[in-house]
Amino acid sequence: MEAIQEKQNTQVQKGNYDLIKGEYTPEEGLEIISHLLMKKINFHELKSFSKQIRFGMEDNASLKRIEELKASSEELKQLIKEAKLSGKNLRVKSTISVELI
Repeated sequence: MEAIQEKQNTQVQKGNYDLIKGEYTPEEGLEIISHLLMKKINFHELKSFSKQIRFGMEDNASLKRIEELKASSEELKQLIKEAKLSGKNLRVKSTISVELI
């Protein structure tokens, strides 16, 4: 039984998972996307802060990622604003791919 379970565990090396999948009003889309981006920004801010406190140095990778996420957030806000002005909804899809390395 243990060998079978071990074999099953090694077969699951990667997977794709739908996190967001649907059509939303501009307001709903803004809420979903903003929340997701803010969680990611907060994660990297805490990571950088922790490194600063523990080692006295900034986490440059996290700081760079924060800037990228903020830029994406601004672009997405513009897109959502355009959708709202034109009376259109949004189709939002987000898939996460996880792989053992």
